Amino acid sequence: MPTATTTAGGDAVVLATTLGAPGAVADNGDGTYTATLTSANQVGDATITGTINGAAITDDATVAMQAAAAAAATTTITANPIAITADGQSTSTITVQAKDANGNNLASGGDAVVLATTLGALGAIADNNDGTYTATLTAGVVAGTATITGTINGAAITDDADVAFNVGAAAAATTTITANPIAITADGQSTSTITVQAKDANGNNLAAGGDAVVLATTLGALGAVADNGDGTYTATLTSANQVGDATITGTINGAAITDDATVAMQAAAAAAATTTITANLIAITADGQSTSTITVQAKDANGNNQPQAATLLFSPRPLAH
Repeated sequence: MPTATTTAGGDAVVLATTLGAPGAVADNGDGTYTATLTSANQVGDATITGTINGAAITDDATVAMQAAAAAAATTTITANPIAITADGQSTSTITVQAKDANGNNLASGGDAVVLATTLGALGAIADNNDGTYTATLTAGVVAGTATITGTINGAAITDDADVAFNVGAAAAATTTITANPIAITADGQSTSTITVQAKDANGNNLAAGGDAVVLATTLGALGAVADNGDGTYTATLTSANQVGDATITGTINGAAITDDATVAMQAAAAAAATTTITANLIAITADGQSTSTITVQAKDANGNNQPQAATLLFSPRPLAH
């Protein structure tokens, strides 16, 4: 038996969607009913279902809501990891996620992405054909923070990413030893502060403590080494009672520090109690011509010679006749 087709309206049709918004259903009076589906601001598949005269229609329809063109204002730049060692070798992966103006991730490639960094070096950008673009950031040998910026289709991406280039482990070859002041009085009391600045193999200052630092001196006495928690270690050098140069050496984590420091221990003010007077000839002829050299050696309270001695030429008066 032939099947009759309804060509007139009058049925009650109701439509619903899982995404977006349907407009009013129009009865076209010819057996068809239409409504306008307006997209949502998010990507996904809208499934449209309905009823006719109160009974659920078995059939349904699907409308894919896709991301729009890439927008620089919503596209993101991320880094993984966000901290690497400033050793010229460590790397971080930089990822650009292209998004449309509503923040929806694009799912295909083809956009023109350019990246730049304030520190380190960026490799070529790979289009992963899924809305993401990746590049490898290689650390330099200078510690600091690399800021990665970019453009997409010529427009500056609002987002950026930071990668910290951290110093490496302390290295004995680059760690420094300094003294302040570099000259003190050899009185057994004067002091100089000895500072060890821990540095990594590339000469970057460490900013945290925890290293094992040991110091030694050839003259005077060193106090305990203090860890200042900022990559520096200090100790107090107390002068000896004798003049000379104190050479301060050390180790860090058991390795000998290449650098050293020198502190001059100098004589104090001249003291009458220790200053000496000597004659090179203790007997000469009383003829008004013979001479003996008299030397005054200025010494400090600890008997240390002053840098210069005073020399006098002594000539006796002739004997009276």
